[in-house]
Amino acid sequence: PETKDLIENVDYLVCSSQFAKEITGHEMNEDTYRELCAINTNHVILTLGEKGCFYKEKLFPAYPCSVVDTTGAGDTFHGAFVYGLDQGWPIEKIISYASMASSLCCEHVGGVLGVPSLEEVESALPQL
Repeated sequence: PETKDLIENVDYLVCSSQFAKEITGHEMNEDTYRELCAINTNHVILTLGEKGCFYKEKLFPAYPCSVVDTTGAGDTFHGAFVYGLDQGWPIEKIISYASMASSLCCEHVGGVLGVPSLEEVESALPQL
């Protein structure tokens, strides 16, 4: 029950579809994102794995990759997202950067060894 209190008060709620299901109590559908936004009126980013992520009623498709192992992909997304916030980037650039970092992570075995460097992410991204 304390989780709802916490997510009401964060500036950026970046969560997976599984987390959304646990919070809203139902399978993913068109209302799930709206329900999360009713709980947190700041920024809600809903990650959807290989489908990408959703922010403000817009789908940001995932970058294509050759998946070897998804271990660490979510953590990599979150870390890259926070890096973008620290850099003061616009939210769309942050989402793109985090998505690329997460996709690159999936191309390697292991959650630690798969985390790409800043240079790898930047060289793989189209110019933003």
